[in-house]
Amino acid sequence: MLISVVIPTVRSATLLDAVSSIARQTHPDWELIVVGQGDDPALQRALASSSAIDTRVKTVLLSKRGVSLARNAGIEQSSGLVVAFMDDDCEAREDWLETLSAIFESEPSVQLVGGTLLAPPPAQAGPSSCPHAEPAEILYDPIASGMQAPLQFLILTANMAVRRSAIEAIAGFDELLGPGAPFGAGEDPDFVLRLEAQGFLMRSTPRVVVRHTHGYRYGNKAAHQILRNYAVGQGALAAKLTMSGDARGRLWFRNVVTAVADDPRNVPKNLLRAVYFMRSYRACRKNYRVHDHGHLVALRR
Repeated sequence: MLISVVIPTVRSATLLDAVSSIARQTHPDWELIVVGQGDDPALQRALASSSAIDTRVKTVLLSKRGVSLARNAGIEQSSGLVVAFMDDDCEAREDWLETLSAIFESEPSVQLVGGTLLAPPPAQAGPSSCPHAEPAEILYDPIASGMQAPLQFLILTANMAVRRSAIEAIAGFDELLGPGAPFGAGEDPDFVLRLEAQGFLMRSTPRVVVRHTHGYRYGNKAAHQILRNYAVGQGALAAKLTMSGDARGRLWFRNVVTAVADDPRNVPKNLLRAVYFMRSYRACRKNYRVHDHGHLVALRR
């Protein structure tokens, strides 16, 4: 099974570690598309160095930035029937693609597989954040479960693989969500929710492992930026659900608001999150609509 790996990148300092981890895979049938964004000369040099690591590595450079834009560009350049995604601050365990291939071949009805994202110990004291996920072994059938995913079902785009036919069914990622887009997060759950709406079977598993080697962000400024981005992305995603007639959008809105009073120990943090979430929710509903395949489109003024 040929697996196409797509890595969007803006980080020249960590990219070669990510690319080298793909070159070390025990599964031999792969191609890697690295999609750079912007005009940073250091990134351009890192892209050139990436191409030299293995002949199966292809690079693309976009003038615009946006992780969802970059992933869609990588999908267009790929040829595998399965497309796997990883971030440029991660490293895949050597059996990553081998394990993914075995799952897709043994479960032909499964359209998406998401795995473990392991955060290392922090390198310094103080405020820090690094996305980490250890999902349970779950086969999620949206139709049979009434669109209610189990709590331990978790999919992150830093460690995810999808059949090309499923990607095409939802026209890829929403390019208005995610880092570099108007709404700076939310592309992960949005992608999964649109697959869910199609009724596709999905599996989360701890067997598919990616290490978040360079994923830590340190300091109060970084912590605030992460909180803001996630709240803005979640607000937009909740608005998308509401505009699509999904009651979970308004429920999400209410839960974010009530969390301020329900958690007295974290009132300042929850209040800040609620403010960003509500502003994004309202801005999305006012200025955008949900177009074909569940993508956001700006309203013309």
